This record gives sequence, structure tokens and C-alpha cells, in this order.
Amino acid sequence: KLALAQRDSSSAAVQSSAGTAASSDTAALGLSGSFTVAGATVTVTAADSLQDIATSINQLNTGSTATGVTASIIKAGTSDYRLVFTAGTTGAANSFALAGADLSNGAALGKLNLSAPTSLQLAQDAEVIIDGLTITRDGNSISDALSGVTMDLLQADPATTLSMNVAIDTAALRSNVQAFVDDYNSVQDYINAQFVVDTKTGNSG
Repeated sequence: KLALAQRDSSSAAVQSSAGTAASSDTAALGLSGSFTVAGATVTVTAADSLQDIATSINQLNTGSTATGVTASIIKAGTSDYRLVFTAGTTGAANSFALAGADLSNGAALGKLNLSAPTSLQLAQDAEVIIDGLTITRDGNSISDALSGVTMDLLQADPATTLSMNVAIDTAALRSNVQAFVDDYNSVQDYINAQFVVDTKTGNSG
């Protein structure tokens, strides 16, 4: 299976403080409170729109203490805007959580519908079976399982077994050795030519 990055979204259309679905992602929602994304605090004021909230979340994903999570907005339908959170790195260890009492239903930010977000994609590690051994990695490029071999995983199909033969490329090795020998001989021929004396002029080289 492929390594995947976690993606969550609002479980329903985001609403304003009036209890109606937001008709725009740039209009103030009238909500105020705070919550955490991957442990970092996001503060929401009454003047904030969905775009403002997403910007605040994305500002936390910078510098040495970056959360590793980005926010975007998807318009799922008419007056149906959802906040979407995406981890920047694949792998089960790179999952994140949204938390805070203000996110609870009926609480200050309950109308963001993030108390039980919809899971769009679970964080998971890549998994391959090599010679009967199960190998897991947090990314889809595996270069440390077989010496000298890099496997880039593009598609998962548990029902398909791929055969791979790893061997020394003797033809390329022979070609490289021959090229070295030819270059060495060329240098030797040049050096030897410098010691040849012209019997008519007495000059060498």
C-alpha cells in the first residue's frame, strides 16, 4: 500500500454565528474562540471569515515550529463551505489532531463543524512485501531496503506480485573498465612520445 497524508474537513457546511450556512468564504462569521491544530493555537475573532481562519492556520505552518498542516477551503455546494486540513508529510507518524473545547457542538466555534471532522484520508505508511518480509516506510520512495535499489511506489495493488531481478550490470562494468584502459593507454602514448628523439634535428617530443 502507498504512504498517505492525513486529510480532514468540516463535517458539514460551516455556519455563521446566526446559525445559517456561510454564503461566502470572505464574509465575517461572527465567531470567536480558539482551538489547536497539531498542538498550535488558532485564535478566531468575530471579524474573521473562513479565508481569515485558513490564513491563520497556514501562518502556523512556517518557521522552525511549523505544524506541518495546511488549511484550504472547498465549496462543496451552494452555501456549503468546508475547511480542509492536510498534513504536508505522508506516514502514520505524521498524523495531526484538531482539539479545543470551543470546537464542541454548541460551543463558541461549534459552527465550524470540526468537533468530529470528516476523515477524507487517513495517514498511513507505505507497505511492501519483499521476499516474504513486510517493509514499512513513511514515504513512497524506498531506497534503504535493498542495497543500490530505489523503489518509487506509484500505485497499490495487493493482488499483484511483481518480480524483480537485481544483478550486476556486467556490460556497463566492462564498458567502464575498457574506457579507463583506453584513457590510460592514451596518456602513456603521449608520455612516451615526449621522449622520442628526432635523429635529424636532435629534438625530442
